[in-house]
Amino acid sequence: MKMRYSMLCLGSAVLLGAVSCKEKPKTTGAESGETTVAEEVVEKIKEVVVPKPAATLSDEERAAKLGFVKHLPADTEIVMSVYNAKGAAEELKALKLYGLIEENMGMGAMIPGPGDDIIEEQLLEDEDVVAPDAEQAEEVEIDGEFEEGMEEGPSPWMLLGQEVTIAMGKSTGEQTANLLTANRRMGYFQAKAFGKAAQSYAKSGDMDEFSDMLEEEMGEALIKNLLEDPESGIALLDKAEMPPLYIAFRAKEGELDQAAQLVMGSMGMFGMAGEMAAPVEFKTGGASFAGYKLLGAKMAEAMEAERESMEEDLSPKIVDGILGALKKKNLVAVTGTIGDYVVFMIGGSEESLKLA
Repeated sequence: MKMRYSMLCLGSAVLLGAVSCKEKPKTTGAESGETTVAEEVVEKIKEVVVPKPAATLSDEERAAKLGFVKHLPADTEIVMSVYNAKGAAEELKALKLYGLIEENMGMGAMIPGPGDDIIEEQLLEDEDVVAPDAEQAEEVEIDGEFEEGMEEGPSPWMLLGQEVTIAMGKSTGEQTANLLTANRRMGYFQAKAFGKAAQSYAKSGDMDEFSDMLEEEMGEALIKNLLEDPESGIALLDKAEMPPLYIAFRAKEGELDQAAQLVMGSMGMFGMAGEMAAPVEFKTGGASFAGYKLLGAKMAEAMEAERESMEEDLSPKIVDGILGALKKKNLVAVTGTIGDYVVFMIGGSEESLKLA
């Protein structure tokens, strides 16, 4: 009896062991609550391929990120913005190369140097040079105070501290193509002039003759060839027009008026054109802009007075073409403020200069 009971217990143990060792049925990741390798791969692919939804921005947030671009018209073709250009300029000024450039531009002459005393002594030894008296010395001192006062005015560097945006509007691509055509044809005529001078030198062996011919061919003859050229002549001049150019400086808080004065000061050269320039003022983008319009008709009228001298080198037909094209060309340059930006705009007409 005991033997039979022991055999029964042993058989039950073997049966349970066999059942426990049998392969368990596989379950899916969804059933088991775990992520399979295939599902992980699919999720990673989705992260790369499927773009995440863009963050929703308010009009104010979007405008802050765009900077001056928010004021540009929809047909703008080129935009470039530089931030904190003042920092880059300060780093440039710290280089020794900048000092060399400054000296070569004549700025070094304004800075006292170690040899100034010797030069002054040599000047005073000259009989024609008279030493300044007390009154003249006082005037010099006053002038020095005046220059010191000028230095205390707004610095042009303040325009570069925040953001500088340069943009070009409609027809920029077309006008760039015109410039490339003119440049290509100029290169052709320059090569032709050099070849002509080289042939002359090959025959005569005279270097002076080569230099004279090259100078002649590269001067008035080159301009004449360009103007009479069917590809780059009067037809191209007739199509040429200044595309809209926008230059915007973002001013710091409280410095907008000073920045506007600096930009307005650059308009003085247009005022020096006399009757060839007329004052102009208009509104765009909800802001007022003022400046000058260079009148092509007035410039053509001034050139008409020199027609005889022009016809010494150019045919009357070419002269007529130049004057006719110039009469239709104007150049508008204005400045104004919009938001916290000081804007300088140049274009062929008031209508071409527009802000959103």
